[in-house]
Amino acid sequence: MPEAPDDPATPRKAHFGFKANPMDKLFISHGGLSSLCFDRNAFFDDAFDVDGFLSSHTQRGIPLDVLKDDLCTYRKIVQSALVQLVDREYADFVHLSSSLVDTFCALAMPMLKQRV
Repeated sequence: MPEAPDDPATPRKAHFGFKANPMDKLFISHGGLSSLCFDRNAFFDDAFDVDGFLSSHTQRGIPLDVLKDDLCTYRKIVQSALVQLVDREYADFVHLSSSLVDTFCALAMPMLKQRV
């Protein structure tokens, strides 16, 4: 049974009826996802609508300043996760870049030789 909403130890996310997402483990080092006042899965919906997102949250009683603060926090978390991913995959990225350059050179050389 969930804790009472007035319990300060209960994350705000629980107050608004959102369930934990297994994908949150990707951002476990940030710890901020459990306190967000919105379900981040809404952004992955093909039919995502900004106006609908804002109105549905304000109708639930979430103040716009809280929503704005949580969106800014989420943006920082996503940016940090992206930087961590690039850092972790940097060698593969460099290898891919050099492979593309090699492929381009292999394809372009015969065409350049034909021009001469």
